[in-house]
Amino acid sequence: MAESALMTIELTRRATLAGGLAGGLALLGWAATEPAGAAVAPKVTYYPVTSSRVAVLVSGVTGSVRVQTLAGQVLGRGTALSGAAIVSATVPANTTTRLAVVTSTGIVQLSASTTTAALNASLWRVANKRIALPSSFAPALVTATGSFRLRRDCAAAYGYLRQAAARAGHPTGFTSAYRSYAGQLSLYNSYVRSLGPAGADRQCARAGHSEHQLGLSIDLKGSVGTSALAQWISANAWRYGFIVRYPRTATAVTGFEWEPWHVRYVGLPLAADFTRRKAAALETYFGLPAAPTY
Repeated sequence: MAESALMTIELTRRATLAGGLAGGLALLGWAATEPAGAAVAPKVTYYPVTSSRVAVLVSGVTGSVRVQTLAGQVLGRGTALSGAAIVSATVPANTTTRLAVVTSTGIVQLSASTTTAALNASLWRVANKRIALPSSFAPALVTATGSFRLRRDCAAAYGYLRQAAARAGHPTGFTSAYRSYAGQLSLYNSYVRSLGPAGADRQCARAGHSEHQLGLSIDLKGSVGTSALAQWISANAWRYGFIVRYPRTATAVTGFEWEPWHVRYVGLPLAADFTRRKAAALETYFGLPAAPTY
């Protein structure tokens, strides 16, 4: 599997059932003609979130899920909610580690990569006040509209979100999308000149610490305060694969003031689970330390 491809696999074999017809099916591998009531293979999606941590989203499961080494060392556990479980695990940096995901219906092995290529392609990579991006990092981008550029997957999802918001009576657009390291440095310095270093750090990320450099974040025009658009975004962004990255309830975790306009693309499955769990921030959701300061 190419590291830049969507790291999604289906557990179609390795189902562990005991005896009878179910046992025979397990040996043969699941087929489309399985009888009603047979175990359904879970769907596993995984990405590195930092240089030494991977997150695994398992859908179609109940009960507990664990991620472990092939030798049996448990690295992380999660509990399913509405059929999905999120598990994060610390793994060696800049390498590929073979892991096993253990669910109530079976086991699947995966190769979790934290190489530079895998991290650069990750949909769930975290950038915050404690975790920096290299100054040389620049994702592959497409033009969303005008001068605003994004990763292709994020740009496509934004199009659907914008159309849905307009249908609901809440037209919106860009105020910001991708920013390079140099662009973020210039913006941060302008905040320092206006607000001083402490004030700037509450409202603007330093260069290398901005999610905008990932090409996965958008600042939405008009989504401010308790406006109708901001309320619609808060309630519906997840349906298009976005989360509000800096909510009012997570200032102590993110170190940034409330930004109802700043949405981060993580894909629909993760956005849905994040929302169901009422998670405050990616840091808490992925089991990362809070990052209120640099």
